[in-house]
Amino acid sequence: METQKEAVTAIVAGATGMMGRQLVKLLLEHPAYARVIVLVRRDMGISHPKLVQKQVSFDQLEEQLDGTLVKDADVFCTLGTTMGQAGSKAAFRRVDNDYPVALGRAALRHGAASYIVVTAMWSSVRSLMFYTRVKGEAERYLLALGLPRLVFLRPSLLIGDREYEKRLNRLIEIIVESRIRDFDDFKHLLLTELSKLVEHNSLYIRLEAMRTIVLEKNVDAETMLMLKMNLYVQMRRMTTLICEHNALTETEVMDVLQAEASIITGCKLNATLSPEVVDIIEKQGMEGLKRDFKQDVLSTMQSYLEGYRVTHRNAVKEHILDNMLFNNKEETRNL
Repeated sequence: METQKEAVTAIVAGATGMMGRQLVKLLLEHPAYARVIVLVRRDMGISHPKLVQKQVSFDQLEEQLDGTLVKDADVFCTLGTTMGQAGSKAAFRRVDNDYPVALGRAALRHGAASYIVVTAMWSSVRSLMFYTRVKGEAERYLLALGLPRLVFLRPSLLIGDREYEKRLNRLIEIIVESRIRDFDDFKHLLLTELSKLVEHNSLYIRLEAMRTIVLEKNVDAETMLMLKMNLYVQMRRMTTLICEHNALTETEVMDVLQAEASIITGCKLNATLSPEVVDIIEKQGMEGLKRDFKQDVLSTMQSYLEGYRVTHRNAVKEHILDNMLFNNKEETRNL
């Protein structure tokens, strides 16, 4: 019986992305691979004895790819984008469907040992979501090619902390510029930033809404701990800046931010309706059943902050009163 020849070359498309960079790191460290070839538009800015960088145009990938490099290689595809980055459905489809399929055709033509592609959980040509439908279409096209070994990797959610880190960095910049001297400053900061967030960063909102429902139930503990530790360091820096002038305590800041996350999640889930339900609502003239997510989340957060401010001020008064009583007792005792 003939044994399968061990692959000594790995080829990676999408090496500059979040998942691609991690994959390249693992492949370079793995003893099974003597050479790791990355197909990139620009230099990755790293060097390694096993690393070979090939700059290509993915629009002309099949014409530019050297077939001698592909033969008997393991080909990995982590290409992917977001609607926000792509700018249009056509551009999104080109990156998440056309490029992976083109690379699959090249892998078949030049005799690759295997083709491993990152798609997404719930990928299906019948999906109501454009994102997962495009991923499903790519899987269908690749299956039809008849590759000798084809593997689909379907992560539930790419959990890189980029969006959380970007938001924390943005908040830190605002805090440094504006200074938080009292609770009103803190309230203004949160509501202003939250308004921009729900208006312009739908990806963050989706991540926050899905985090506890999908993400944290499908991630190994070590990975989740690493991500949380990185975010914790930034969170500590932000809370220290907020509390610099004793407007709030660190515990109070964390209470408010946790409440904000819950409000985002609750309002997003409440405002999310399936296309079928939306169609019924519109046909039946029941527009009042639709929810305005931005209005809901801002009004709910404002009401929460108003209530919290009253509680906060009462707590401060009680703390001052307790100190006065304690000092009076100490003075009386000293007499």
